[in-house]
Amino acid sequence: MRTRLSGMLLVLVSFTSVHADTIHVPSDYPLIQDAIDATEPGDIVEVAAGVYDDLRQPGGADTTRCVVSMKSGITLRGAGVGQTILDPGFGGRGIHCDGVMGSSIEGITVRNAHAELFGAGLYCTNGSSPNVTDCEFTAGTDGGVICTSDRTRV
Repeated sequence: MRTRLSGMLLVLVSFTSVHADTIHVPSDYPLIQDAIDATEPGDIVEVAAGVYDDLRQPGGADTTRCVVSMKSGITLRGAGVGQTILDPGFGGRGIHCDGVMGSSIEGITVRNAHAELFGAGLYCTNGSSPNVTDCEFTAGTDGGVICTSDRTRV
């Protein structure tokens, strides 16, 4: 008896492991922005309790400094309200999101934010839509959270 194999389908399936890294501030990176700059989508930046006040230029058209310039697809997680504090000392914004999608901000207090225009604790532009959970925005001079789609007003 003869068996005939008329066709064989060989399917190779490639499994790619999606691995989210957790970056710790200040143990892995001393500054929050340096940790965020090192992330890939899906990563988590865990910020220990403390006061963080390092202001930087966010890039792009905006010239107002901020403590954090977020990226799409990452989670910024503090130790809790009143424990992880972003304090720009009235010299800029707390967190700036410009075109940021699929990100989360959790367990952070932002205080003492100020800018000439839109000096918010959290400033979102260009359709940014971060998920904000268990955060506090206090003692700022121009709003706790401001969202606008008009880049020309930055």
